Amino acid sequence: MPLNRLWNYLLSPERLSKTLEPQVTTFASWWVKYQELSRDWNPFERAVIGGSLSDRIAFAFAGGYQAALRHMVQSLGNDQVASMAITEEGGGHPRAICATLTPVDKGGKGGYLLSGHKKWITLASEATTLLVAASTGRTPDGLNQIRLVHIPSGATGVSINPMKNVPFVPEISHGEVYFEGVKVPSDAILPGDGYIQYIRPFRTIEDIFLSTGFLGFFFRIATDYQWPQDILEELTCLIASLHAIAAEDSNASETHIALSGFLTQERGFVQKIDPLWEKVPGEVRERWNRDRSLLQVAEKLRNVRLNTAWKKIHEGHVG
Repeated sequence: MPLNRLWNYLLSPERLSKTLEPQVTTFASWWVKYQELSRDWNPFERAVIGGSLSDRIAFAFAGGYQAALRHMVQSLGNDQVASMAITEEGGGHPRAICATLTPVDKGGKGGYLLSGHKKWITLASEATTLLVAASTGRTPDGLNQIRLVHIPSGATGVSINPMKNVPFVPEISHGEVYFEGVKVPSDAILPGDGYIQYIRPFRTIEDIFLSTGFLGFFFRIATDYQWPQDILEELTCLIASLHAIAAEDSNASETHIALSGFLTQERGFVQKIDPLWEKVPGEVRERWNRDRSLLQVAEKLRNVRLNTAWKKIHEGHVG
């Protein structure tokens, strides 16, 4: 899909010459403005817009995260704050998922009951809907069968405990969630294998859309503080590159390789703009320095995916 609408938004004369937009200091105020501007736009555009409304990484992260979920689960409404609930005590691999989804009756016609505990839930307190990974049991050869269920965060049996003293992006919450016999209608279970269709590709989708949000944030900072024009040119190129990657199969080896190349370019860009932050007021600059390490989160997992992708390429497996 062409980016004309996004370019008209980012590169309008008013935006490029504007005085500073009012800062939004809470997730609630950011969310209202985000909804006003991007409700009918596609997930990639929404990620950029979310970042462009942000004078801090926290809200750019939130916009990218929400866009990633909608890219993967298109049935999610844009008015919902959504969150994935995957990770448990042993991590997020299928063998570590102990939360259970149990049929109320034979065949599950009467629905299911969800029980378990999840950790490190992004936007735990803000979320209105949760996408929860749970086990329906094991196959005869011992494989954990995972499904993803879609439930309201306020459903009976759901308890959310915010985490305290999180070292980065404190403007949005992280937390743990307990599920105690939560009723799940059969139509709230997403189709397909929970790991293959959602959990595994989401790691790549999230990388793409978080970076999309970060580029929108950099564009906002660059225009607010009148950084050199070549910075805007490079950002425009990076957004176009990432848009092309986002359109590809998130499971394909080539996509992982292209994304790795993009992330290398992004790291170079971050180094290039480092001196320009001296032109940015202290509070905004201090938040950036506090949260910039977020761009390197999950680097180890990324490298594992990249090595696997190259191995498949060398073995002749394309796509």
